[in-house]
Amino acid sequence: MQYLREKHYATANELSRTLNVTPANIRHHLGELKAQDIIEYFGKIPSKGRGRPTGLYRLSNNFIDNNLVQLSATLLNSLLANRSSERTHQMHQIAKKMLGELAINPNLFQRLNEAIKWLNDRHYKSRWEASPTGPRVILGFCPYVPIIESNPEICSLDCELISQLIQLPVIQIEKLEHSPNGSRQCIFISET
Repeated sequence: MQYLREKHYATANELSRTLNVTPANIRHHLGELKAQDIIEYFGKIPSKGRGRPTGLYRLSNNFIDNNLVQLSATLLNSLLANRSSERTHQMHQIAKKMLGELAINPNLFQRLNEAIKWLNDRHYKSRWEASPTGPRVILGFCPYVPIIESNPEICSLDCELISQLIQLPVIQIEKLEHSPNGSRQCIFISET
């Protein structure tokens, strides 16, 4: 990771030579780091002649040190310094702007599938499941973890996003709870 921080990007072979380990070992570790969203695949170098192009890797934006956490927390604190009723309205407006112009499908199952796709495109690692009380949306990753401790009301943004995506009111019933596989998850359920 230090090498990628200094060089900005590298190929698996370059990392293999630099770290004096086999290319297979590097590819294994790159796969692990990619699964943890620490690095990302971001391009290819065409091969000279036959063979596959060579992949380029870099640190993901989620891993690079920057001041976005402090900026986000400060802006959020400023925005949410109002009364509770105004905060609810503000979260609704933020979610609406984040979603943009969405075509709302009349079929609930299609809305749920489209919601999961939208959330996963933003790294939520989400899924939905049926339950006796209505659909449950499970977020396997919280993109706001760096600021959630000082801004717990950010969870209401996820409620708003999910509500607007599936066109049903939802409530959060679990917040960063441990799942059976050991990861942490948030669960939202429709209030219908």
